[in-house]
Amino acid sequence: MAAAVDAHAALSVILVMRDDFYPQLAALAPGLLKAATAGLLNVPGTLNQRDLNDIITLRVRDVGLHFQPGLPERIVSDVLATNPEEAPTQQAPVTVLPLLELTLSQLWLRRQDGYLTHEAYRRLGAVSGSLTTWCDSALNELPRDQQLTARRILTSLVRPADRRRRVPAVRAQVPLDELRDLAAGPDGAPDRDVDTVLVL
Repeated sequence: MAAAVDAHAALSVILVMRDDFYPQLAALAPGLLKAATAGLLNVPGTLNQRDLNDIITLRVRDVGLHFQPGLPERIVSDVLATNPEEAPTQQAPVTVLPLLELTLSQLWLRRQDGYLTHEAYRRLGAVSGSLTTWCDSALNELPRDQQLTARRILTSLVRPADRRRRVPAVRAQVPLDELRDLAAGPDGAPDRDVDTVLVL
């Protein structure tokens, strides 16, 4: 990208990064940061109730669907409740957006007669349970041997919390080759099964 900045190529690039990485970008590619600054858009770190309501409702209305009364407000309330420390400010960190997107996508798949319903929202586990519901469904669709491979992959990517010792859950980055070896397990699952599960 740094070379493209100096080449004046007919090229459009969207660069997405957290603002706390700007100093690293400045050190590694000052020309790139300078070129990107003209079109810089900093997304706020938090979303208020109106932002959340707009995110939830506007696209649904654009495609001609409807919410049952009170459902958008219920979803906003649940989003705010996902981060109790932010609840008094009625703000949600933007990091909740992927979870909200998953929830709305799953709600879309469960629409009935042009409506997104409270019952469908309850069945998918609301905002806080939508990821679990989606993961359980994806795992259950795999053949038994691939389910074991998926479990080995997933447990390789996280260190569970230990509340007794006040140790929080921690995600782990594992190189793909190492993850393949861990996923194969002691029985040596075929590479194609490991790759199939990794793609899911």
